[in-house]
Amino acid sequence: MLLIYRDEKLWEEMSAQQRVAAYQEAVDFTEGLRKSGVYQGGAPLEHVSTATTVRMKQGKPVMTDGPFAETKEALGGYSIVEAKDLVHATELSKGCPILEVGDIKTDTAPRARHATADNFLPEGTTLDEYEQSIIKEALHRANGNKSQAARMLGLTRNALRYRLSQMGIES
Repeated sequence: MLLIYRDEKLWEEMSAQQRVAAYQEAVDFTEGLRKSGVYQGGAPLEHVSTATTVRMKQGKPVMTDGPFAETKEALGGYSIVEAKDLVHATELSKGCPILEVGDIKTDTAPRARHATADNFLPEGTTLDEYEQSIIKEALHRANGNKSQAARMLGLTRNALRYRLSQMGIES
């Protein structure tokens, strides 16, 4: 995962034209990752001033507008890439234009184990948990669009809605 941070002060000092150009360069960079076959997903994030912070106080969620901590840099977006290792992820991030006004932090996740005859599901996972994780991932990739997620899963929209209600995810 490439976590793309930008220096908020430098970003604000840029003219609107410079920000549009930087955004287009980021789109072009992402398109290059997509064409090379390593891009799995990602998105830009809104300005940190639009954030809502959620904390638990006495067992109840408390929401406040704005970021929790004052910081010079803010997460501006992310890209999920298929990298062989941390070195490969770092190489992929070198072409990102945001490096002019921020930086990229790379993080790696352990690779999923392949199923074997003795262990068909990922270790410690039940079939219901595995199905739920697949459905949640499809919804994430479809940005919450149930019809699109259902098509990804080879289901009708009603079949997906039924599964969601059975899992207690949403109706």
